[in-house]
Formats: sequence, structure tokens, C-alpha cells
Amino acid sequence: MVEVIVDFGLFELLAFAGLVAIGRMIFRKHLVAITWLGLSLALAAASLVLARSIPGRAVAAFGLLSCAVNVALLADHLRQATRQGHAAGPVDQDVDRLPPRP
Repeated sequence: MVEVIVDFGLFELLAFAGLVAIGRMIFRKHLVAITWLGLSLALAAASLVLARSIPGRAVAAFGLLSCAVNVALLADHLRQATRQGHAAGPVDQDVDRLPPRP
């Protein structure tokens, strides 16, 4: 007899909420945010150096490229938050600067 467990995505929702809370704590302080971004970029570069096979290097290169894009976007957000004189909040605060919909 097989027991069926109905999953409505509650675990994934709780995990996502936890990651959002951790991200807000990290990016609230600029020094911690810059350190975190630098560490993530360094680890992605290290995976490229440590990869031994060609497919492994291709995957590591794709990961490094993806990480570099994320770091660039978050660094720009941190720069804008510093220029405005407040701590870096979540990225969705940029919605206030969008033009109104027609």
C-alpha cells in the first residue's frame, strides 16, 4: 500500500520566505553585501579553475557568467541605494520609479 502525501508547495514557500529574510539581512549592511558579492564571484571563478573536464569547465563558465550578471545588478542597486542615502532594500523598491501604466 502506497501512502500519498498531498503537497501544495508549502515547504517551498517557507524555504523561499526564509531565503528572502536572509537576503534582506545580508543586503541591509553595505559592507556585508559587498563582501558577500565578492565571495560569490570568487567561488564561481574558483569552480572554473578547479574544473578538470571540458564539460565541467563549460558548466563552471556558465555559472561564472550568471554570477557576474547577478553581482553587477546587485552592485548597481547598492550604489543607487547609497546615493539616495538609505540602506539597500529589496530590489522591488525600484518599482516606484517606473512610469505609470497607460
